[in-house]
Amino acid sequence: MLQAIKAVAEARQLPLDIREDRHFFSSIRDFAAHAKGRKSLRMEYFYREQRKPHQVLMQGAGQLGTQDSAPSVEPVGGQWNFDADNREAFGTAGPGAVPPRTAFEPDGVTREVITLVNTRFAQHPGQLDSFAWPVTRAQALQSLQAFIAERQPLFGRYQDAMWPGDPWLYHAPARRAPCAIARTRWQTSYPSNTRHRHVEQYQVMAVLLELRQRIFPTV
Repeated sequence: MLQAIKAVAEARQLPLDIREDRHFFSSIRDFAAHAKGRKSLRMEYFYREQRKPHQVLMQGAGQLGTQDSAPSVEPVGGQWNFDADNREAFGTAGPGAVPPRTAFEPDGVTREVITLVNTRFAQHPGQLDSFAWPVTRAQALQSLQAFIAERQPLFGRYQDAMWPGDPWLYHAPARRAPCAIARTRWQTSYPSNTRHRHVEQYQVMAVLLELRQRIFPTV
């Protein structure tokens, strides 16, 4: 994607200013260093490398901003991967009563962006008729708190489960998560498979809110 953007900028003779994104744990340079010399790339190994310096879900790790005498190198729960614990099925009875996701009525700016997308990208797959994502910090925090209270306890167990007619189940309808979110109270309040899976997903986050802020920086 980056190469495609560079190619368009060069072809149109447009200046291109590439800056670090504060919403990610790592940078493009970090991944390039990880990938150098490897015959194959797996997210699993890059994920492990990132957990160590950031001390996320590591045994004996201190909180951000503290100075530990020696960073921990052992993962919480004694293992790096809990994928086998994230594959439980609902059974024939289904998931039962899953809390409805936290939805938000699109504001003026969001409706303007929706109109732009529908106009310029009408042939692309998908539709925005039911768009109800959080697009401000206040909405993102509200959605996050609702997720922690209502969905987080069962997120790890049913992370890979699917059920007809319910696209959300126990997933979070918010994808904005700076480093601090990885250290909220679920780091010690929920099973290792739940905490592991949540941090893993947020490490590769991409946020609609960020796009909105870049298009409308004064909002």
